[in-house]
Amino acid sequence: MASDKEIVLVTGASGFLANEIVRAFLNASYRVRGTVRSKETADKVRNEFPGVSESDLSFAFVPDIAAEGALDEAVKGVSGVIHTAAPVFYGTNHFDEKQLEPAVLGTRNALKSIKQYGSNVKAVVITSSFAAIEDFSKGPRPGYVYTEKDWFPATIEHAKENPGIGYALSKKIPEQEAWAWYEQEKPSWKLSAMCPPFIYGPVSTLQPLSRLNQSSGDVYNLMFGKMKEVPPTIMPSFVDVRDAAETHLKAFQKQAEGRFIPAGGKYLFATICEILAKNFSEKADVIPKPTAEQLNLETFTVDNSRAVKELGMNFRSLEECIVDAGRTYLQLH
Repeated sequence: MASDKEIVLVTGASGFLANEIVRAFLNASYRVRGTVRSKETADKVRNEFPGVSESDLSFAFVPDIAAEGALDEAVKGVSGVIHTAAPVFYGTNHFDEKQLEPAVLGTRNALKSIKQYGSNVKAVVITSSFAAIEDFSKGPRPGYVYTEKDWFPATIEHAKENPGIGYALSKKIPEQEAWAWYEQEKPSWKLSAMCPPFIYGPVSTLQPLSRLNQSSGDVYNLMFGKMKEVPPTIMPSFVDVRDAAETHLKAFQKQAEGRFIPAGGKYLFATICEILAKNFSEKADVIPKPTAEQLNLETFTVDNSRAVKELGMNFRSLEECIVDAGRTYLQLH
């Protein structure tokens, strides 16, 4: 007997955030179809969800998310698409516009597939980034409040002079293209974009240390003394991975439209060090000790009121996020 549960497609299902999005939808009684590159990756994702049937969690094998028609089959029969997949952008000392093509094509072709073959789709949620919002040239920018109306101002020409901003462009340009496409094509479904800042929180205890994503790796390295000094905080805003996942779920359920900043609040690496030392006293001797100046650094703030009011979010505190993350790191070590 066929299940009457709605199916939601989650692209890039093996990622840190995407894995938590899969969990959020399964817990909300949806069936999930995840895109992965290989059976090996599918098996790793499935191992995260023991007891979940193959009917409730299935996979579509998509070796190249940027390829034309890559999602044509995967979108058939689904009620929603959560597009988290994006080629990893590696910073280099030389920026080439071609480095952006996989991210742009991945988003463009996903939208085309949904319009052509996703006849049941009600809502599409794209995972963008706060990097598409923050003006990094302004630094900590105390007193400024970022909102969904802000855009990272740099262009491809700027990146040729400063290759370090390539990552932010790899988030900004695909999102802008998605909105331009949405305005022009006027599909029957609603489009929203989540722009999370740095994502922290519990990690899978089934994965090796080598698979920690960058943000998790930073906190792990602080906790286990692999960083000897408190690093500078480039983006002083965070969100717990569980909350970031929930915003995607709620945006789909409410068929939300527009940009959202799922942000839990301000963070500094100095504050993270304090939290780790306080809650994991056995590690206190190896955790870098922040100075008063580092702890009291004034920075911009982020307006998350749209996610709170329209999506009904209640974000976790930094302490809850980091403590829960630390507990999973202990199981990995």
